[in-house]
Amino acid sequence: MESPLTRFSLTHKQQAVYDFIQSYFVAYRRSPLIREIQHGCQIMSYKSAIDRLNTLERKRYIRRIPNKHRGI
Repeated sequence: MESPLTRFSLTHKQQAVYDFIQSYFVAYRRSPLIREIQHGCQIMSYKSAIDRLNTLERKRYIRRIPNKHRGI
């Protein structure tokens, strides 16, 4: 695990998405779909959900596998 000093702080909305991903994984033992994140975090647009995931990935909180279903 990397040091917390190498990570960047999250906004409230980014933290909500990160917390949702973690709780979903604990409950179902798989990563959520983008639509499930959108619905679970009450995000109005699909693009906004993708933007938050991209930011989480850029800040190294998550890692995504391109072109993979449930690839978080």
